[in-house]
Amino acid sequence: MNTLKAVPVIFGLLLAAAPALADKPRLIDCNAEKAARNAAMQATVGVHGPCDPDKLAQQKKEDARGKMDDARENVLDQQDDLRDKLDDRDHKKKDD
Repeated sequence: MNTLKAVPVIFGLLLAAAPALADKPRLIDCNAEKAARNAAMQATVGVHGPCDPDKLAQQKKEDARGKMDDARENVLDQQDDLRDKLDDRDHKKKDD
């Protein structure tokens, strides 16, 4: 009976910890050299390190997404600045 009472508590703890686990920092920087070395180790020894081609592709995808987000934000900021500048110019013309 005690185990049935513990299930909702454990489930609640897992739900509370899920966002923290999702935002964990990247501990291993994966590059092409490490991925190739680990693939060779897997082929010869049968064991590989934490960096594999799939992880490398995922990290590159995340990096590209971050760069695209930064570029989009930069363009939107420039657009807002230009709108503000044009609005200020229009208000000055109306005041004159």
